[in-house]
Amino acid sequence: MSDDVMTLSRRDALRGAFTGLGVLAATAAMPTGLLDAPDALAASPDASASSLTPDQALARLARGNRRFVRNDLNHPRRAGPRRAALAEGQAPYAVVLGCADSRVPPEVIYDEGLGNLFVVRIAGNTVTDPYALGSVEYGSVVLGASAIVVLGHEGCGAVKAAIDVAENGTQLPGAIGAFVAPIVPIARQLLPVTPKDEIVQAVTLANIRAAVATLQQTELLTGLVDEDRLAIVGGEYRLRSGEVLAV
Repeated sequence: MSDDVMTLSRRDALRGAFTGLGVLAATAAMPTGLLDAPDALAASPDASASSLTPDQALARLARGNRRFVRNDLNHPRRAGPRRAALAEGQAPYAVVLGCADSRVPPEVIYDEGLGNLFVVRIAGNTVTDPYALGSVEYGSVVLGASAIVVLGHEGCGAVKAAIDVAENGTQLPGAIGAFVAPIVPIARQLLPVTPKDEIVQAVTLANIRAAVATLQQTELLTGLVDEDRLAIVGGEYRLRSGEVLAV
């Protein structure tokens, strides 16, 4: 077997497999300079993540969030031509693993349009669930996103519930305990060493960092990070200001 075949990246191999099955639709390439163009100029799906480095992808997210904070929104790539173009395929440049909280919609707080973000949402923004993890992997490995953001937020109800379970042994109803469970060990670890008025914030940040660490150690994603083809970072959304702070 040739060296070229041996060095075929896992992402390329998987994308080829999905393409052969007809699952991954072909996407039209577009020069990077048009990525922030109006809908009339951005009718085709954006170029795949190979056109954006991880740093460029994170910078684009930051620009969008700054527009949101300033209330200077572009509302980009949402008109009819964009919708029609996306019927032929998608090429999101970033994956956002966010909380299901109704106040934290990633497309809004990053001022992005259709087809730009591959969003996975679960209360508490955890990644221990194989469905959440597999969805994140799919967004990067198959669809080609060059950045993954684990997006938590202040005042998270899942975090507060986990603290309640850890501190008081509260039994949560139905399946609610299942999505809270991954956060409970973090709360148990921090409760004895954290002031009461700081515990929610402390657990929130630690939970974000735990999800980032899990993704960074995942076999499918580690190679992309090592090749500088993928960045995995954490962010915390501030409810009042609208700002996403690095974690």
